[in-house]
Amino acid sequence: MEAGLHRRFFELEDWYWWSVGTRAIFHEWLAPLLRVRGARVLDVGCGSGAFAAELRDAASVTGVDLALEAIRLGRRRGLRDLSVGSAEALPFRDAAFDGVAALDIVEHTDDVRTLAEIARVVRPGGVVLVHVPAFPFLWGEHDEVNHHRRRYRRGELLARLTASGLRVRRISYVNCVLFPAVAAARVGKRLLRRLQAPRPPRPEVYDLPSWLNRTLAGCLALERLTLRRLDMPIGVSLLCLADKPPSQATRSPSAGGQVSSAQPALPH
Repeated sequence: MEAGLHRRFFELEDWYWWSVGTRAIFHEWLAPLLRVRGARVLDVGCGSGAFAAELRDAASVTGVDLALEAIRLGRRRGLRDLSVGSAEALPFRDAAFDGVAALDIVEHTDDVRTLAEIARVVRPGGVVLVHVPAFPFLWGEHDEVNHHRRRYRRGELLARLTASGLRVRRISYVNCVLFPAVAAARVGKRLLRRLQAPRPPRPEVYDLPSWLNRTLAGCLALERLTLRRLDMPIGVSLLCLADKPPSQATRSPSAGGQVSSAQPALPH
């Protein structure tokens, strides 16, 4: 991630439509786990800690991020159980957690190693929530400035998760309502950049008027309600809930490496 973006996201993620709307969906998908008293949850690539802070009343939450700046911002939220570490070599023992949230981090890393590490640290029977950007043709400046390595198709994410030893319970695209507008904007910008003088990529984080922010938040709230009954056939992101089969033996950790830390949930 480019320098300074963690602070920018920290300033807006408590009210920005995408961040608030997607976190509400994450909470609903993790709700069965959070009903277990004292559940131990790891937030991998926790960024500045917005999601971890919301979980702490319902679970025992640990956060890990490679960026020291992110950890410092998380401590400003009152979070204490935070560690600097790589998603590709998590600094935790085997089967240490009842659940793992990997939200907007896998696309920054060697995903085979990261998912193997997640499978290692979650206990048998524990759950894993993964959120990643969808569709390679949506690649844009936001991916570049955040140092993404890839965007995923549904089948690709399913294959990665299955290969890691996790069992997929549910998978859906997210942000279906706004997908046509996002697709048109991304393709249009890519074509326009070819006609312009080279310039550094820019993140797609905008200072929106309050009425537009509320409207977009309402779109994601409507989708959250729809997701209670249906999976989305298309969208800007992919969300997957998986678990570790109770009979599965713990895998050996893979070798670690330096990776880009994740951002809070912002437009993919």
